[in-house]
Amino acid sequence: MKLRFALVAALLLLTSACADLAAVQDYAKASASVPGYDEATKEFGSRFTRAEVYLDEKGRRTAQILTPERQRAVPDLIAVHKNLQAYMLVLGKLAGAQTFNLDKQTEGLQKAIVAFPPFGLDADTANAAGTLGRLVAKWALLGIQQQYVIELVTEADPSIQAVTGGMRRIVEVYQKDLANERREVQAIYNINRPFISATYSSASPSRDKLLAVLSDDHFSQKAAEFTTRAARLSELDKALEKIANGHAELRRNVNNLSSREFAAALKAIARDIWAAKGQIDELK
Repeated sequence: MKLRFALVAALLLLTSACADLAAVQDYAKASASVPGYDEATKEFGSRFTRAEVYLDEKGRRTAQILTPERQRAVPDLIAVHKNLQAYMLVLGKLAGAQTFNLDKQTEGLQKAIVAFPPFGLDADTANAAGTLGRLVAKWALLGIQQQYVIELVTEADPSIQAVTGGMRRIVEVYQKDLANERREVQAIYNINRPFISATYSSASPSRDKLLAVLSDDHFSQKAAEFTTRAARLSELDKALEKIANGHAELRRNVNNLSSREFAAALKAIARDIWAAKGQIDELK
């Protein structure tokens, strides 16, 4: 009788855990789906090429020095995000999400990530991203095994916190760089617009007035572009913070995954991540 009761209790516990792991699946899927980082990284790498026409001679010389280093950093900056995405896909798979396809996401994860401290990618972040890559390789080939979630989350959380913290510092570098780019473009407009205005009056040739109109229109579009890019980076930072918080919540409750309170808290975090993703998508 006692044995039968114990078996029934165990089955009930397993059923409860399986149901609650839907929250883990949703969190993992949301975290793997956040856009914006790779695009922002490519924009960071091509900054001087894009802004060259607005630079003075000194600015162009600086660009010639810095551009190659930025371009070398881009693959490693993106690799940090790729490893985080691949980890989240593996976590979702172990939590029971059978639709996650890991074939392409796990390619190249064993490549060492090079640190680029001036761009926010320090050694700790690079090493933590490498650790995630090794964990992905270790767990990716396993089938749906929910009991492995405890071990994976426990092992990975320090690296997740380091990687998301490092990515937020990288995003901060992107935000500062975008602000500098905006100032450069605005400065060229502020300096030249008064001279354009002075070239025409009501009796001046229409081509001079057209130049002023085109100038205003161009810099209005640039201002809108900068505002959109800044908003995307802000939403990306929020999403990364939520990803870190969600994984910390998961780690704290990893031995209590059947808790309704835990499931509700993780689902709320996943909703916030999905909301940030939606905002970034709308800003494209």
